[in-house]
Formats: sequence, structure tokens, C-alpha cells
Amino acid sequence: MNEDIGIVALLLSYILVLWIALAATTQRLHDLEKSGWLGILIFIPLVNIFMMIYLYCFAGLIGGNQYGAEPPANTVWNKIGACLLPLTFILGIVAAVAIPAYSDYVKAAGG
Repeated sequence: MNEDIGIVALLLSYILVLWIALAATTQRLHDLEKSGWLGILIFIPLVNIFMMIYLYCFAGLIGGNQYGAEPPANTVWNKIGACLLPLTFILGIVAAVAIPAYSDYVKAAGG
């Protein structure tokens, strides 16, 4: 029963991450004055690497374009969130290593 709940939670989390990734990719492509449909290229192996380099490295247009007005400047909270995001990945990796190790330690200690 617990495995079923975990699988459903994992599936819902994966769908949420995909949704956010596609939304961010589409917004970035619109900032570059490209069609959002190019975002599906992130699902093609090897092509996705070049797509991410393009999205990360090329400057967007200044001012509005056919996809809308220029986005507002980043707030302090946007910058704090951007700095904390890598920390969540690091903490996730540490937790993935530390929790099983601690569990093995408790079993070995007889607890």
C-alpha cells in the first residue's frame, strides 16, 4: 500500500516538474522571439543539450516582441529563490546518501 502511494506521489511530482520545465522553456523561447513549440526539443536526447545551451547563453530581446511585453525586472525574492534552488538539489543528494546510511547504522547498532 505504501509503495502505491509513493509511486503516485512520484508520478505527480514528475508531471509537475515537466509542466514547470515546459512553461519556463516556452517563456524563454518567447523571450528569444522563437516559437514555444521548439520546447519539445528538450525531449530529444543530445539535441536537448544544445537546446539548453542556446536557452542559457543567448540574450533575449530588449523590449516587447510578438509574444508580449518585456518581462518585469527580477525582485529580491526571485534572486533568493534562484540562489536556493541549487541548495535543494544538494540537500536532496545528501539526504539520498545519508538516510540509508543512518538506517544501516541503526540496524548495526541493534536499534
